[in-house]
Amino acid sequence: MNEPHREADMNKIKELADILRNCQFDFIPNGEFKLSGRDGIYARVIREYPDLCNNSYLCFMHCQSDSRQPEWQHGPVRGVLDSLKKKQLRVSEGHSRGYWMFD
Repeated sequence: MNEPHREADMNKIKELADILRNCQFDFIPNGEFKLSGRDGIYARVIREYPDLCNNSYLCFMHCQSDSRQPEWQHGPVRGVLDSLKKKQLRVSEGHSRGYWMFD
């Protein structure tokens, strides 16, 4: 990957994580939501911050993972969800894997 593009993508990942950490997903209403799906957390994040969600910058390009998932889903979204859950701030685990509760 071209180094300037990689750096720009890494900056977007960091910016998205900072925004999500600060706003605590305030654009998602209270209730239980699945990570994926048409009305899921990923869909809501990409609708709210489309310029920061690059689907072509994949996890394996960013870290040691061999995942082909977009990095914005892995680092910023799931990372911030986990962090908020540990701090007991607005987010907790949902009824099954891949679901999150917002209150």
